[in-house]
Amino acid sequence: GYRASRGTFPVYEDQAYTNRLGEAKVGALFALLRDRVVDERRTRRSVAGADIDVARFEAQMVAIGVQRRAVDAYQAWVAAGLRLRAYRDLLDLAERRRGAIGRLVTLGARPEILLTENDQNLVRRRALVVRAEQDIATAANTLSLYLRDDAGAPLLVSPDRLPADTSALAGVAPTGSSAAAVTRPDYRAILTRIDQSTARLMLAENDLSPRLDLRGEVGKDVGPVGLGGPNRTPLEAAVGFRFSVPLQNRAAKGRVAEARAEIDALAQRSRFLRDQIAIEVEGIVIAVGATERLAGIAEEERSLADRLAVAERRRFELGSGDFFLVNQREETATDARVRLIDAQARIASARAELAAATADRVALGLDR
Repeated sequence: GYRASRGTFPVYEDQAYTNRLGEAKVGALFALLRDRVVDERRTRRSVAGADIDVARFEAQMVAIGVQRRAVDAYQAWVAAGLRLRAYRDLLDLAERRRGAIGRLVTLGARPEILLTENDQNLVRRRALVVRAEQDIATAANTLSLYLRDDAGAPLLVSPDRLPADTSALAGVAPTGSSAAAVTRPDYRAILTRIDQSTARLMLAENDLSPRLDLRGEVGKDVGPVGLGGPNRTPLEAAVGFRFSVPLQNRAAKGRVAEARAEIDALAQRSRFLRDQIAIEVEGIVIAVGATERLAGIAEEERSLADRLAVAERRRFELGSGDFFLVNQREETATDARVRLIDAQARIASARAELAAATADRVALGLDR
């Protein structure tokens, strides 16, 4: 600092005099006990920084949840479209067969009741198509919440954009890490809260500590000798200590107890969440494995049902097959195809759930 004096002072304020150009002084204060490691200013800055981290973790958790629901909505739309395609193929078989049966009935080669039975199958299959169209319209409406145009408005996707095959039901490819809790934003948010409480505890304990400060300063008067005399000119140095002990500091003791209780509660919560995440991930992994095995069985069933339907249709065209059995084989093959689609959709949903449970942002498409 700098100071300069003018005029006269009483003898008991002799230290107020300086030389004509004033006095320059440099000093330093060192806290040896209280406020040495932590103080209120540093603690507030640390807690505020942790609040920013918690807000970021909460935003990440919301993003993961939204992305997981978006993946589910897309997979549901794809599955509904594939089911509609399967039922339309089934209806197309009956419509194409009607013309052939009509010609045979006209020629007298087949009874007219056969045409009526085929019309009955047509009505039943049209009903399946209508229900499937309703399902895909509902799925597209749900998907529009997550699919937006350039202006940010919900975009209702048309069935024309359906993928050509079931490869779109492969879903995401999560890693299924066993250390899922470490990467989960909600778990990291709790750990950050523990750090905040620890900082508050350290500050409260600091307030209970005695204060021991070391202070040193160096001063030098410059310029002509002033009214205080020539004894101002030499370099001055001073070193001092200040020691104080807080008594009956109940507020700080209360803050210590509060911080410790908060740390204990957050520690219990973090332990429970860590175990919950581990069990949740293990359960999803088991579900994914079981669903994949069921999908393999459904694929085998669909292949066999298709072979039986083709063979029975060929027998009927050659005149040796039973019309009822032909329809039964075709509908069984379509049911097997739909079950395979449903199984693949469940696999995709389980994989998306696993990616969300492990906070796999790459698998969910949040990090490129």
